[in-house]
Amino acid sequence: MTMDMLNAPFKKTDEFNFFNNQFRSLHERDSTYINNLVQQMEEGDRKFLKELFETKRITIEKDGVPQDVVRRIITVKKRGGVSSGAPN
Repeated sequence: MTMDMLNAPFKKTDEFNFFNNQFRSLHERDSTYINNLVQQMEEGDRKFLKELFETKRITIEKDGVPQDVVRRIITVKKRGGVSSGAPN
């Protein structure tokens, strides 16, 4: 057995992205089933699933060395207020 056989391409795959793509693919094929499945989950499990969808592996550089780290990606929403022109 050579060392090349031990190198699995999945090791280089972002597991969060892979899960999200697979889940979205299932949802496209049968959205009713997936929606029912998620609705039957307990609140804590639905929260965990939501966090999975908001998580990505990104590459950062620390001390000149690139490292893959897990980050929760969120969208910052502006708060309404007098100065923003949003209604109170």
